Amino acid sequence: RDWSSDVCSSDLDRDEAVRRIVASGHRAIAMTLLDQRIVAGIGNVYKSEVLFLTGVHPETPSSAVPRETLERMMETARGLLKDNVVEGMSPRIQTYRNLRQWHAASAHDESVWVYGRRGKPCRTCGTPIEMKKMGIEARSTYWCPRCQAIR
Repeated sequence: RDWSSDVCSSDLDRDEAVRRIVASGHRAIAMTLLDQRIVAGIGNVYKSEVLFLTGVHPETPSSAVPRETLERMMETARGLLKDNVVEGMSPRIQTYRNLRQWHAASAHDESVWVYGRRGKPCRTCGTPIEMKKMGIEARSTYWCPRCQAIR
């Protein structure tokens, strides 16, 4: 296993992860973040949450995301995963118990920014959250069209 691409690993090579993301070209950033060969550890829930927290529309071409935003994306993903994945708890791993650090919530809908909240108001601006099935596996991707406008 190549730990240099795992966002939870102490050996994460952020610069290499960013290079791999940029090299994926015009592929939508949402799909790139799910590609474990490029950066490992970001699953479907975290993909939507990280994109929201960094203000990036999920259909933005990977190579069009500014480098500093990609770096922030890696740090955001790393922070969320480290805060929310409890080692030694498998197979009952808790992957989103506290995504919104300021709001301890027991219900999944109350603990996420956008994931699974289609049609509900954005917690930042009030715009209804949108959802689209993306990629070959038709993974659900959630975003706020106002906070994550295509640039």
